[in-house]
Amino acid sequence: MKSLISVTSKARLGLILVSELAHHSGELVSLETVAKKAEASKKFLEQVAGELRRAGIVEGVRGASGGYRLTRDASSITIAEVMNAVEGPMAIGDCTAHSASAFAKASADKPDILAKVQGQVMATLMNTKVADLV
Repeated sequence: MKSLISVTSKARLGLILVSELAHHSGELVSLETVAKKAEASKKFLEQVAGELRRAGIVEGVRGASGGYRLTRDASSITIAEVMNAVEGPMAIGDCTAHSASAFAKASADKPDILAKVQGQVMATLMNTKVADLV
């Protein structure tokens, strides 16, 4: 079955990273450890961590015993924040948007169901906290 909503590898890895950091609350966690656990490239994970750092979600500490940790409690960070940090602002994909436009023209007197679905997805992402992943 084809999924209506797809999550990119970058977003998936961002969610894995923040959930791993939340699991080790306040402790420094190396990207190498997370990369091995996620079966992902450390270089790709470094890019994702950089995006999360620029967004103020994680902080990095350099040095032999360095690593990353969340900047705030996991219960105050939403999934939407994480996804926006690594992917940029979210919206219905081009294909879906084109279908939505065609649907809207065909049924002008009915509510736009795809816009409603997008709203529900966004509400779920905004109301789900990183702590819920742990």
